[in-house]
Order: sequence, then structure tokens, then C-alpha cells
Amino acid sequence: MNELRKIIGQYVEIEEIDYIIEFLYKKDKIKPELIIQNISVIAKDYHTMLSQFSIPIKNYGSKSAHEIFPVLVSPLFKNIWFLSAYPDVYNWVEQNELFGKIKALNSLEELANRLGESEFIKYISNIEHQVKFYREVIEQYVNEGDLLECT
Repeated sequence: MNELRKIIGQYVEIEEIDYIIEFLYKKDKIKPELIIQNISVIAKDYHTMLSQFSIPIKNYGSKSAHEIFPVLVSPLFKNIWFLSAYPDVYNWVEQNELFGKIKALNSLEELANRLGESEFIKYISNIEHQVKFYREVIEQYVNEGDLLECT
């Protein structure tokens, strides 16, 4: 878990790491080694991570992580700490968001309309609000019968 904290710490404030780990990763029993591998896959930075942690390339990362193209990821899902742990959930969102099927996304859109742009940016920049949003998306994914890929 220390290795994961070190890597996630490159993307979020130190005090936010434990919150993310506690309310997302531990709750869903996400495997730290898959998160680490998926960060490399999504960032397309295999060689740096492989040499740093001596991880074999065979079966590297999860299937869904290989389907993500970071330049196409919407700003709401740009957090590598979410994408790397829940690439399957992100891909599911991408397949369903145009049809208005993602309840948390619909609620967030309504909130954005009520708050206005600047207040919404403040709201969604808060780690607790981000984690709450992601938790709702994950719960819907699981409640619809899908298993989390990185467990």
C-alpha cells in the first residue's frame, strides 16, 4: 500500500490519498498492483514504471485500461487515481452517458446548472465531492450487475 500511496501522491495532495484509499479502493477491494499497472498503461508510460518496479510486461494492467485514450477522457473523469482503479466503470460511463443512463452524472449536471460555472468548479474540486460522485457511479455500475475488474 505504501508503493500505491507514493504513486497516487504524484497526482493528489498527501492528505487526500488516505481518503481516496479508504472510501474507494479499500471499500471495493481494489488490488493496488493493478492500479499501479493501470496508471502506466493509461499514461502510456510502460517503460518508466516497468523499470522502476521490475514488473513483467506479460498480462500487464487490466483489459479496460488498455481501451482508454487519455486525450479523449472528459474532464470529469481525468483523475488518474480513478481511471486506473476503475477503468471498466469509466468505459461503461462512456457507453451510457449519451443516453442519460448515469444517474450521478445527471444529478451533477443539475447541480452545475443551479450553482453556475465558478461555484460548480469549486464544488467539484473538493476531493470529498469527487469521491462521492465516483462512489455513486461505481455503485450504479455494480448494482446493474457488473463486477469490478480490478478486484
